[in-house]
Amino acid sequence: AEAVASKLVEWLYRLPTARVVGEGVQLALEAGGVKLAYNLALTDCYVLAVSKLYGCTAVFKKREREMLRNIGELERNYKLLFLEDYR
Repeated sequence: AEAVASKLVEWLYRLPTARVVGEGVQLALEAGGVKLAYNLALTDCYVLAVSKLYGCTAVFKKREREMLRNIGELERNYKLLFLEDYR
């Protein structure tokens, strides 16, 4: 599934009738990998992807239900900060 998703993203970037704006294919591929691995909301996937690519902390308001299923693995693989911890 990951190889198919990668090919689709690369195809979209090369398509002369489509214009993809933003950070480029690497961010899209990383976010897609996060989506595939953890099945989180797409916006959360992009936050985590940016965190990994730029070596920065991913900041979230709270731990969402979808995150709780894999929170241990997420905390091992990403620098996470949850604002709910600072009330």
